[in-house]
Amino acid sequence: MDEKKLYVLAIFDAETQRRLTALYDALRERGFEGMQTKQIPYHFTLCDCGLVQQTRLCGLLDAIALDTERIDFRFNHLGV
Repeated sequence: MDEKKLYVLAIFDAETQRRLTALYDALRERGFEGMQTKQIPYHFTLCDCGLVQQTRLCGLLDAIALDTERIDFRFNHLGV
């Protein structure tokens, strides 16, 4: 049986989500098939850990959130 895990995701703002969805839709219309997981926004996975670390992870995330401002991120291409 696979161990259940927790994942920390960095998601994009609403406008970026909209633009990435439009790009995905345009590629799909041209015959490309992807493996985008439904119900999960576009994101970067920052880490994963086992459920036994949930309390520690939540404490760390709370501390980071209190001391971290929004991060502007730019990229110039997507790999297909």
